[in-house]
Amino acid sequence: MESLGKEYSQREKNLKVLRALSPEWDTKVVAMRESTDLSKITTFELFLDLKANEFDIDRRKDEETSTSKVTSAESNTTAESEDEQDEMTLFIR
Repeated sequence: MESLGKEYSQREKNLKVLRALSPEWDTKVVAMRESTDLSKITTFELFLDLKANEFDIDRRKDEETSTSKVTSAESNTTAESEDEQDEMTLFIR
């Protein structure tokens, strides 16, 4: 666009990057728009901040997955114990 005579300010460039993000980023985008002066940070700094947030999101997803696996394993163990007790009851009768 610069070759066509249109130059964008740093704020406009940063807003374009934020607008291009998927809806799952809406919370972060709103927070950045309200708390950060988008005209004073470079696009590189914006990407660094977004990358750090992405790392946090991925870490939380991994923690949720591992927690749900533990819960699932515990429920399977309980179900197996109940089945074994039912079998023993039938055997004793």
